[in-house]
Amino acid sequence: MSTTVSPISEHSNEDGYIAPRAQDEVLVTDPPFLHTESSNDRNLFNDHGSSRSQKTLTNGYKETISDGTTTTLHRSGSVLLLVLPYVIVAIFAWAITAVLAFRPITTKSYKLEVNGSDDGYPLKLHSRYVQNERWFEAARVLESIVTTLTIPVASAVCSSAAVIFAQRGKGSSGLSMRQTMILANRGWLDLSTYGSLIPGAREKAWKRYASTFLVIAILLNLLGGIIGPLQQIFLSTTNIKTPTVPTTITNLHDLAMLSSDPDSDNSDVLFTRQALTTASRNEPQSQLWPGINFNSGCNELNLMNAHEVAPMACESNGITFGNMSQLDNPFYAELPNDFNSGVIRQFLPRINSTATYQNIDKSNFPANCSDFEGAFFADLSNTTDIAPSFWALQACMPANLTKSPWKATGDRQDFSEELYLNISGLDTGSAGDTQLYYKIVVNTTAGFFELPNYMNGGIAGPLLDRAPTLHPNGACGDACEEQELNIIEADQISGKLKYRRAETSNNTSWNPNQLEAVPNKGPLLTIALALFGRGSYPTIPSTLPSNKDDDNSNNEAPGSCVTLVPFSGLSDVISWQELQCQRAEDHSGFDVDVSQWIQGFGAEAADLSNTFTAAAFLANQAWFQNMDRNTIAPLFVEFDPGADTQVPVISTAGVVVISILLGLFLSGLLAMAMYAALTPRWTSKLDAWAMMRIGAEMSDKFPLAVANNVDGVKELDEMPGWIGDDGDVVGMIAVGGSDRVRGGRRYACYPADRYGTRGPPEARTHQLEPRSDTALEPLRRRDV
Repeated sequence: MSTTVSPISEHSNEDGYIAPRAQDEVLVTDPPFLHTESSNDRNLFNDHGSSRSQKTLTNGYKETISDGTTTTLHRSGSVLLLVLPYVIVAIFAWAITAVLAFRPITTKSYKLEVNGSDDGYPLKLHSRYVQNERWFEAARVLESIVTTLTIPVASAVCSSAAVIFAQRGKGSSGLSMRQTMILANRGWLDLSTYGSLIPGAREKAWKRYASTFLVIAILLNLLGGIIGPLQQIFLSTTNIKTPTVPTTITNLHDLAMLSSDPDSDNSDVLFTRQALTTASRNEPQSQLWPGINFNSGCNELNLMNAHEVAPMACESNGITFGNMSQLDNPFYAELPNDFNSGVIRQFLPRINSTATYQNIDKSNFPANCSDFEGAFFADLSNTTDIAPSFWALQACMPANLTKSPWKATGDRQDFSEELYLNISGLDTGSAGDTQLYYKIVVNTTAGFFELPNYMNGGIAGPLLDRAPTLHPNGACGDACEEQELNIIEADQISGKLKYRRAETSNNTSWNPNQLEAVPNKGPLLTIALALFGRGSYPTIPSTLPSNKDDDNSNNEAPGSCVTLVPFSGLSDVISWQELQCQRAEDHSGFDVDVSQWIQGFGAEAADLSNTFTAAAFLANQAWFQNMDRNTIAPLFVEFDPGADTQVPVISTAGVVVISILLGLFLSGLLAMAMYAALTPRWTSKLDAWAMMRIGAEMSDKFPLAVANNVDGVKELDEMPGWIGDDGDVVGMIAVGGSDRVRGGRRYACYPADRYGTRGPPEARTHQLEPRSDTALEPLRRRDV
């Protein structure tokens, strides 16, 4: 069966376009897949759809071609104009992000570098970090834009390049019509296409649906699609502290600059004595540093276990004397224990004195201690025998204490001191004496340590063996700031101090009280003088009247405190006796209280070790805070809390992975864009307009009818889908053409394209000479 199209009149316009002629007719027959065995189906197409299934198509554009409207194929650089800005922005945004993860753009480092201009704090330093943060914000915006445009740009490039792939001819592409349709439908973005490519999902799925170009396009789009999520996985942001303006703390003491002036007083003893009477084991000590393992020790404590008792230092709001023995190397430093120098590295002297208290045999007690010149010796006892209890105490430090154990050096220094106690008591009604012997050893270590800062995680550094060089050109690092008013190296100081030697004559015995004037005493000597020296608590009864009824008795305020009792707030045992306040009494009543206080030194060694360790801390604190007035205090500390600056965080491995993937994607995208731009093309994109022209070429095979099951249309697999050239003198674009489409050759075109894409009509139009029908026959496309 066939249908004839009615004649159409012919006319031409001013541009030379020739309208279709009435004499040219094309006979269209039903395609094979519409022939069925059902008579009802045949009646359906014959009676109700004859105008759709059987029709004569006028080939108006072929008439135009016959009359000579042609053009050359042109390249399209529009895809490069799309890709190049995208590639530049993508590289720029990632490069900025990767660089900012390791260093700022506007300055050399996120850390303070004192070796830079203006001693590490150039003018407008913080503004540079603000500018750097703006760079990061711009990079994040560009990254968002790039991520959003990745799939659209990649798909547009693939769609443009698909035209070139499809026109390579049978030998190169060998596309079927189904494969061409998948490319036109941008199958690289269609999940159903992915499902069709799975082996076993459909009959001969890979052979029917896949093509080389489709696989490349899928890989390119998948690669571009995963880069954004991977960046989110590997890349994060954090706030770091960057330098602003430093603040200076002055008048701090340097162990390397101890005074060599022999004149001194006993103020350190008096301040220590006062501290020993007022200090509490539960009171936070701001200058008591707990050591580097304090926090971890408290965190690891299982407080849920009833048998575990939390150290008082962990329970309190600060560090206390409660359980100093449980702290790891607690030490004294002049600045508070919560100090942080921020973005600056700073160093400070520290002193760690640890006491051990142990019971010893009588044979280990030094004999004739009072005969040692320069030794400390105290022999104290009851002033009367009418008290209900008697006591006696001997304290001995058998060494020449006129020379300070301290050295004028910033390097680490260690020394030990020993104090021996002989405590005697006679209980009323007992058969004999009770004597106990004890030995107290205080080991002192001093030197410099690095203050907590952002670089060391806010944790105090360990004790340094060598003094740091505290000025910018030293070896403490780029983040150090000068800490000395007068830059003096530690090794330029002699390390030896001059001390006043107590003057004695041949007729005068050594008086231990002269040790009060020794400058820079060791902490244990200071404690001994405070507890057992002149004016100490056990010596007070001798200054009181012998009888309460004496005219000289002080009974005007019998309930008032004469003095506070040392150690009463530092020792559990002594504080149980409620001796914090010594009431105004005569010396016999006072003897009873002193006897109880003396007996407290026979308590548990662990408690008294902690007590004497706390006392050594107070002695060091008093010495530092009340150094000789002529002592130079040249040390100062600077701190800068810095300002929050947001920076990207990514590992080196993450940078490498993202950079490789981004490089592969952008290289593939550029290669495909070049492939699409450098080859002349028969159409701009493999889009709906291109497929409509291809469909018109095969209208006899695929009429307009219901077709939901596209997979069942076998003709799509049998018919060629590549674009070729079937022309002779003039190129004729054809589906399945025998020759490849080539640049430089003239092809029949639509009137709108006969001028090409450049130049005026005079330069771009090529009009063939009119010929007879016989002469034009070789130019015609063969009948469909």
